[in-house]
Amino acid sequence: MYDYEHGDDGYFDAEEELLSPRDQSLDTGDFEVFGISGVLWCAVMHFSQVLWFAGGLGIVLPLTMWMAARKQNPAIDLHGRAIANWMLTQLCVLGLAGIAVFIAPHLVWPLTLLMLLVSITFPLLATVYALAGIVWGYWFAVDFLGGPQERVPAEVTA
Repeated sequence: MYDYEHGDDGYFDAEEELLSPRDQSLDTGDFEVFGISGVLWCAVMHFSQVLWFAGGLGIVLPLTMWMAARKQNPAIDLHGRAIANWMLTQLCVLGLAGIAVFIAPHLVWPLTLLMLLVSITFPLLATVYALAGIVWGYWFAVDFLGGPQERVPAEVTA
């Protein structure tokens, strides 16, 4: 056990180990993307996934926002990768549900309803985290795209 109050220097090293490797705190508020603050841009990227019922806008809009601004700040790249990993995971799960129609039809409706609930809840939760400057790694999402292409500089991470 580390004791911060009595000057244990190992306290801060242990605190970093306790953080989830998927959740990263980033400073996204000090830059602008097309005249919008970085925090708001990342939050809108996550929130726009909820618009999937509007003609596929929930798929096209976050990916377009990510591609348009990912070179401007590593934080946008991390948010975009989290979104793309989540979308690919959803696609795989729904593909398995399509196969399950022929194997175990009684499992299709519960799995589809669960994915519907999660596809609304997770982007909203990620939006709240993005407003706080945290890249939220979607639970159960497979890491298809990996981390950022370039190392995140120390001044970007909090």
